[in-house]
Amino acid sequence: MSFTTPDIIKTHLLNNAFGEFSVRRHPVQLSEYDDVALPHHPLVEDSDTVKWNTEIAPALEGPITLSSDNWSVLNAQHLVEDSVVVALTAGLETVYREEVDYQVDAENGRLRRAAGSGIPDGQSVYVYYFAYTLFARDSDYEINGALGTIRRAQGSAIPDGANVLVDYSVAAGSLSDVLISQAITEAEDRIIRALAGGYDENSTDQGLKTGATELALAILARDQAAEVLARLDSSDSASRARQWESLAESFEQRAWKILASFLDPYALRSPEVRSHD
Repeated sequence: MSFTTPDIIKTHLLNNAFGEFSVRRHPVQLSEYDDVALPHHPLVEDSDTVKWNTEIAPALEGPITLSSDNWSVLNAQHLVEDSVVVALTAGLETVYREEVDYQVDAENGRLRRAAGSGIPDGQSVYVYYFAYTLFARDSDYEINGALGTIRRAQGSAIPDGANVLVDYSVAAGSLSDVLISQAITEAEDRIIRALAGGYDENSTDQGLKTGATELALAILARDQAAEVLARLDSSDSASRARQWESLAESFEQRAWKILASFLDPYALRSPEVRSHD
């Protein structure tokens, strides 16, 4: 008898726990035509972008009029992050500050005045920026979304051995059945070892079902935190791991609170039970 099931866990994953999320600027070296594993799978179809920045000098556009808080569209998309400089003149005599005076939508190649901006409404400005060179799926690279792998295509414009950046989105509830089953087994083992008299693995109380589901979700979230730290080599990996860890703590606290009335607080000498009874 199981308190929870993979189907129940997947319903939580899809509906509210582990939604679709995006990975940006994951570095990958593409050598010959070898498959390279990305940190996640399956990927959302057509969510991938492969790019690099090899420009020596920034592009310059202007004059561009910034009216109210309306977006002004530049001639390029996928701007290099933190590369945009907005100035009163092309000579950079007066330079404005990002987020204080203007905001940038790097992916879509646009900018606008910020609230309380020092840029007068209707002012014309000049914009310097770097933009990524984008590569084409199928002709430059091939990606297997189900397996989360990428490789150079025959005749690719990507040089052999080039280091590129990959953006992609991960499908909601994409954790494997094996990982989910392991989390359920671990959660239910911890619960069963701490059950109070009158309850066992065959009990059907809703509280046990809900608590087991919450505890399994906590284990899965903590696994994701560990995976981010182990497999993602990016500046924001620590921040993402903390988000997963915070989610795990939230699930675990709810789990032990729900399970408290079913447990003997002295049956399992573990910090988890003692700290949440």
